[in-house]
Amino acid sequence: MLGLCIVVVLLGVLVRMGETGALRKQNAMRGGPDQPPVEMDGSSLRESTLDLAPVGSPAADRGGTGSLANRQEPRGSAGGDHRDPDVVPDEYLLFFDGEEGFERFLADAKMLRIEVIGTLPRWRALNLRTASIAGLERLLGERYGTFSFEQNSFVRAPDRTGVPGRGVPFAASALDWLGVAGKNSTWGEGITIAVLDTLVQDHPSLKGVAIRRFSVLGEHVVEHGDYAGHGTAVASLLAGSGGAVAGIAPAANVLAVRVMTDDGVGDAFTLADGIILAVDQGADVLNLSLGMQSDSRIVREAIEYALENG
Repeated sequence: MLGLCIVVVLLGVLVRMGETGALRKQNAMRGGPDQPPVEMDGSSLRESTLDLAPVGSPAADRGGTGSLANRQEPRGSAGGDHRDPDVVPDEYLLFFDGEEGFERFLADAKMLRIEVIGTLPRWRALNLRTASIAGLERLLGERYGTFSFEQNSFVRAPDRTGVPGRGVPFAASALDWLGVAGKNSTWGEGITIAVLDTLVQDHPSLKGVAIRRFSVLGEHVVEHGDYAGHGTAVASLLAGSGGAVAGIAPAANVLAVRVMTDDGVGDAFTLADGIILAVDQGADVLNLSLGMQSDSRIVREAIEYALENG
């Protein structure tokens, strides 16, 4: 349960990781801004799709929201498949330097039989699924201008493996443990705290708290997993107004953004989408009780967007 009270600032560290090392890019630059795109007719495009059959069933157009549909975490190396457990299988984040290339690729994606899971147009970025990234590189060629890509990474809630009995509830002792002394009933007044986490459910400790709920996940997500109460617990520690848990800032408003399923798992693209949504919805503070094992360009850019907007 101790993991529930930790306001993880790993994502802030990730921002600085980008300052100490170059972002890993997995392809060479293709074409350039001063080179006209190569024109291809529809038949040529169709002939270029032979080795790019997508993995899984096509996803619905989400218009910028995340989806964990049809996704499973790798659980080992059965059959000799040695996958990185921190990377979402067969998912890549594609970034275009030019608006024209980005729009052209989106227009061609269906014809090319490429499964686009989500888009963030402001950053000319998209999340796609393909079993052959080498084939995708060949397909992109110079038609879409300069681009780069990275693998999509898993995001997870703090690991609570080995905590006896899943921990002991804080109850009314949370404020003492956090060093809050004296009356705090007006703390957080006029402030909106975005809780980017699992679903924040109705709970006695949140009675009377103004909560707006959003989700950047698709319709088919893990429900009733081991971390189903994680977001609720975090929100209670922040803004609980009594009952089971007394929060730090009970007068604050809560913007609950679901970026992880009930098994405590999300991904870099979905997290970035959630950060951007929270900023655009007027959040003053972002609480991210989660982390990831690698740097991510899209997460860094989302954090920079939050900083730029105060």
